Amino acid sequence: MKRIQVSEHFYLDEFIDPVIYAKWGERSIQFIDHRVILAAQFVRDKTGRSVTINNWATKGRFKESGLRRFDTRTGASMSQHKFGRAIDIKVSGMTPREVFAIVKAHEDYLIENQIITTIESLSMTPTWLHLDCRFTGLDRFLIVEP
Repeated sequence: MKRIQVSEHFYLDEFIDPVIYAKWGERSIQFIDHRVILAAQFVRDKTGRSVTINNWATKGRFKESGLRRFDTRTGASMSQHKFGRAIDIKVSGMTPREVFAIVKAHEDYLIENQIITTIESLSMTPTWLHLDCRFTGLDRFLIVEP
């Protein structure tokens, strides 16, 4: 499989479910909101560490941390993942709490540019951080609580 680079440190397959990627290939980029790519690259730039979303293309175990099929049993029925507006990130050598603090420190910039608008509560995401770019109309992050 030829990997399609979409930013300095990320490939398209990292944002796409493998079934969708198998069917649509490089055209699957149409299903991803470009802001999730910007969000992933932002976290990578600010942490200076490897960021994992999906890694199925490199023989990893993650395949539903970006775009998910509508028929998946993973997550909520109207999850932002199903609309290409969400990613679950794991940052090498950092806890979700540490990554949250970095993202939170840049909240004004991220909200102003609508790159990240919503984060799931750390109580819901023990080993990853959920970021999405849904429209909220808020001037601060929406923190989704259980």
